[in-house]
Amino acid sequence: MGFSFLPLRIASAACFIGVLTVGACTPQTLEVTVRRANGVDPRPDAGEPMKVTPLELSDVANKHKPGYFVLRSTDDWDVFFGDRSIRPTGVDFAHQMVLAVYGNDSTLADLKITSAGDAGDTVNVFVTEQQPGDGCKPKGTPLYALAVVDKKVEPVQFYVDSQRAQRCNIAPPAVSVSCRALPDKIWTPYSLKAPLGTTVECAASLDPSQQRTIVDRDWSILEVPRGSDSRLALINEAKKASFVVDAVGTYKMRLAATDEAARTGEATAVIDVPPPSGDLWVELVWSNFTSSDDPDTFPRIELRAVDAKADANASSTTTTKVGGKAQIIVVKKVATRTCELTVTDHPSWCDAVKFGKNTLMKLKGAEGGRYDLAVHYTDDRFPGAPVACVRTFVGGKLAFESCDNRTRKADETWNVGTILEPTGRPEVVDGPSTLDGGVSVDAGTTPDAGK
Repeated sequence: MGFSFLPLRIASAACFIGVLTVGACTPQTLEVTVRRANGVDPRPDAGEPMKVTPLELSDVANKHKPGYFVLRSTDDWDVFFGDRSIRPTGVDFAHQMVLAVYGNDSTLADLKITSAGDAGDTVNVFVTEQQPGDGCKPKGTPLYALAVVDKKVEPVQFYVDSQRAQRCNIAPPAVSVSCRALPDKIWTPYSLKAPLGTTVECAASLDPSQQRTIVDRDWSILEVPRGSDSRLALINEAKKASFVVDAVGTYKMRLAATDEAARTGEATAVIDVPPPSGDLWVELVWSNFTSSDDPDTFPRIELRAVDAKADANASSTTTTKVGGKAQIIVVKKVATRTCELTVTDHPSWCDAVKFGKNTLMKLKGAEGGRYDLAVHYTDDRFPGAPVACVRTFVGGKLAFESCDNRTRKADETWNVGTILEPTGRPEVVDGPSTLDGGVSVDAGTTPDAGK
């Protein structure tokens, strides 16, 4: 911590305030010491508190060079300012003294005498210098502070604490986010439509007119569709970020960029992932899990669809002889083959693909346009475990959603219901449909996106 001494030597003929000669005083030696905070040396003893009364005088703004001074008499005042006409009328120099602090107006934003205390053999005066905040300009006028305290015939020590003022109203970095669906080479700013299953790569750009240096980039995914387990990967020191779109719906990417002055600007990009076409699509996803959960530990399940009309009505007849007599026997046909991911030879009316832990199934062209949907559990599902959800899409929009929150045993089946191809919604017979174990949500009350 630096010390500077402004000697106030009082002899029989004159007093000296710095290099200023003052009138006759009582013989003694008083020093004015200045200490600056450095975070290492201890703060001086505050001492017995003294009342500090700010002295507001507009005529003294340009009257002295920078420094820390103590004025104990009218003679001190007159010599210090060189102008008797501005002598304060409200100060009783018989019992009071004036603390004078003058700062450098080219570097400071504010200057205050905050408190004072009598430590017994020293008067400790505490001063706060405020440096301009980031993006701020100095006031451009002389900075000074005057205060009146009880008169003490003791050395005075000024303790100066320097602080940084608040940032000025400077605009944060102007950043933007552009994304592309690989292997496309064209970047699209702010919004992008990406095919399901692709890797989306996003990059940050900065307005060059601001002439800022970005020192930190923070990427995050603010929003994902239900069922997504997508994870961010940072590229080239976080100048880019990528993730796989593994569920139908909307993703929202956020970038927070911080410049060298700790100003932070934000930008977002929206990635829309629609079904592959406007046909009826059924998606099986997981819900009720967090990014820390391992999807490989979830129960094994399988989405199945059956042509409802063929299953219900298909039959054939055959004639055989029983006891020498001809007899007609009605034989129910085996239902139209089930559409499921594990079957490679799908019926003509379906197609099924896998995206991460999610299954997407296209249903089109079955006789009657009705499909019985079910989810088969290979493993047990216990309370609190992730929840399986079935979502349907028609015309590129969510039509229906149902989730199964029941406890399930291995080899048990959740019967979702009969879905109509034109609407993507359950068949209604004599009132609302009842789905086995499901919590259904139609397109009019679509749940918030997320896991």
